[in-house]
Amino acid sequence: MVNVNNIKKYLWLVPLSGGILSLLSVFSPASYFMVGPIFIHIWMWGLAVNNAGIGFSGQIEVLVSGIVFTLFILICSILIIVITIQIKKETRKVDEFKNFWISSGLIVILSSIAWIIMIESVALSPPVWWGFFSLGFAVIGPFIAGALLIATVFIDRYLKKKGKSS
Repeated sequence: MVNVNNIKKYLWLVPLSGGILSLLSVFSPASYFMVGPIFIHIWMWGLAVNNAGIGFSGQIEVLVSGIVFTLFILICSILIIVITIQIKKETRKVDEFKNFWISSGLIVILSSIAWIIMIESVALSPPVWWGFFSLGFAVIGPFIAGALLIATVFIDRYLKKKGKSS
């Protein structure tokens, strides 16, 4: 039989994993295009790398909104990591942050969704961005991170019920 206390003791690893994944996503390309020797990698915060070199988006809407969405993800990631370190040191408890886990999970997911919509509607005319470019980890990572953060609340709730019934 699984000991609920042992699982609760290591529950902080779930949001920490989410925080690390969302932090890594900030430094990964959000979309890319590769055909033979031709490649383009685009970061959420406007960096573009291609065969010709390195630069930033020339469209101010893409650059500014991308930086804003990236800052949301970056700030949430740092806070998540700091809080989970405090939980690991046993100065705080996982269940103290239920609202934070849910809200930060939603913020990283919604920032990613907002960037997807923005890049499709602003970057190319007519909107065909995702007809050419593929999703990079910067767009996928926040969904995984957000799911882990939100799952933390439900895992904690389940463990509390399981602990009371044992």
